[in-house]
Amino acid sequence: GCPVKHSEYNVYSQPIDPKNNMPKIANQLPAPGQSKELPTERVHSTIPK
Repeated sequence: GCPVKHSEYNVYSQPIDPKNNMPKIANQLPAPGQSKELPTERVHSTIPK
């Protein structure tokens, strides 16, 4: 592999957070045609580690 650490991007050219493989800037906007606003708060997991 390449020894140089490059930034990681998804197929939409959005930067990826290597800690969780999700976009660094989460899209919190409603989808086109979405009729209800969805909650964006996080819930603490009860799954034991």
